[in-house]
Amino acid sequence: MVTHKPLANKKVVITRPEKQSKALAKQIENYGGIPLLFPLLTIKYRENNEDIARKIEQLSQYDWIVFTSINGIHAFFKLLPKESIPILHKKKFAVIGKKTANVLSTYGFAASLLPNNYTAEHLAEELIQHANESSKVLILSGNLSKPLLRNKLEQAKFPVLEIVVYDTVQRVGIQNEFITFIQEEEIDFLTFTSGSAASVYLQLTKENNVNISKYKIACIGPITAKVFTDESINPTVIASEYTSEGLLNAIIKYYEEVKQ
Repeated sequence: MVTHKPLANKKVVITRPEKQSKALAKQIENYGGIPLLFPLLTIKYRENNEDIARKIEQLSQYDWIVFTSINGIHAFFKLLPKESIPILHKKKFAVIGKKTANVLSTYGFAASLLPNNYTAEHLAEELIQHANESSKVLILSGNLSKPLLRNKLEQAKFPVLEIVVYDTVQRVGIQNEFITFIQEEEIDFLTFTSGSAASVYLQLTKENNVNISKYKIACIGPITAKVFTDESINPTVIASEYTSEGLLNAIIKYYEEVKQ
């Protein structure tokens, strides 16, 4: 049990999709904070898609399977026919993040490659070092994934196929509810774990002429933070470890330094 309560009575908003919010919410509570869940996005798997199904049927051709997120894993295994699962035991897996590796293990597979830095750029660099030059790479991604990983591998002359297996979309009809929420709640921190959530936040507040200068913002890493800095908004904290734990630690560090 955590006895140190640096977030005592602090209201921390979690904007990530609801299913992914529970662990962070529990951690906030453990440190005395009050988590407020307001997901700006929702995840939709691309099921019953004939084009994707045809591509996945070619699974045996690939040596490496790459997942950049937990959502990609869940979507892939929903799409994968049961009779194709034995083929996976002959493949190597590369992932971004320990949590992604942990989710992969729940399906019975271990990550062969997990970079220390949780970015697509570092994953590409390490995969180029570890894979044979003739290795074929299959990337399972979302609709908002940037092409950096695929581009770097293609520049290194690896045969690459990227399949978009899920969509990250703005929740429908949340505009009025969200604006009322942030204006009426006494919020201490807004947290953002993706650039897409940050973009939705900026869009909603701009369209409704909300003065956001009073809100403290916490970003999971520099890529998410860049969405704000591109609009001349400096996040209050940016996590140095690109995980929900790192995000929480950055907020705790902020309050501990304020007290000094």
